[in-house]
This record gives sequence, structure tokens and C-alpha cells, in this order.
Amino acid sequence: MANQKAPRIPAALSALRANGGNYSLDFLAAKPPLEARDWLAAIPGIGKKTASVVLLFSFGTPLMPVDRHVLRVSQRIGLIPRTRTRTRPRPVPGDAGPEQMYEAHVSLITHGRRTCHAQRPDCEHCPVAPRCRYFDPKAE
Repeated sequence: MANQKAPRIPAALSALRANGGNYSLDFLAAKPPLEARDWLAAIPGIGKKTASVVLLFSFGTPLMPVDRHVLRVSQRIGLIPRTRTRTRPRPVPGDAGPEQMYEAHVSLITHGRRTCHAQRPDCEHCPVAPRCRYFDPKAE
């Protein structure tokens, strides 16, 4: 993987420098979330998920990066339909601010790693189980 990633780092830095004459990402903070994400994702080696992570963690941009843990937990508890197969980052509608987005992202990942495992979820110790559609298909 290092052989694949290493050449992309100078390319990403060149793209940044070509945009503003330096290596700063600060200009992205002024762009609309999807425009900023798409600008970063246009750099070879940077996907939409990675771009969303950078924007959320660096600028508090209200995008929800969706990794395998976020996808699994979100589907099981009914936040997103189980039929969704792609792990695409999404803007979150409504009044979710950067603090809530960051907290939700980290909490979903942590829950997916510690409790809601892919193969054998620990439903017995899960605080979300009473509302989880994986644990109880009739849950709401």
C-alpha cells in the first residue's frame, strides 16, 4: 500500500500549491461542503470518504464520512436503509452542526468497533439494542 500511496502525496501537495501558492487547505473552509469535498476528491488518491474526513476533522464541515463501521451501525439501527451498498459520505440535512457531526461520526465508529461487530455483535451489552432493528426487527 505504501508503494501506491507514496507517489500520490507529492501529487496532492502539487495540487494544493497550484491552487493558492502554498500548502494550506484553508481556502476549502469557505467553499460549500460538497464543493470542498469534490475539490479534494479530484486529487488522485483522495476519495470522497477521505476528503470528508479531512473537512470534518479540520474545519468542522458538516459532512458524515461513512466507513464500514458507520455504515453497519447506521443500517442496523435504522438510520439508513439496509439496501444501501456504497459507503458514500453525505451532507447531513437539518440543523446538525459541526460538533454534533463530529460526535456522531466518532460515536458510530466507536460503537461499531467495540460492540456492534460485523460477525458477532454484542447485543447483550448494547445500549442501543432496545431501538435496534438488527436486535429486534420491530424496533422503532
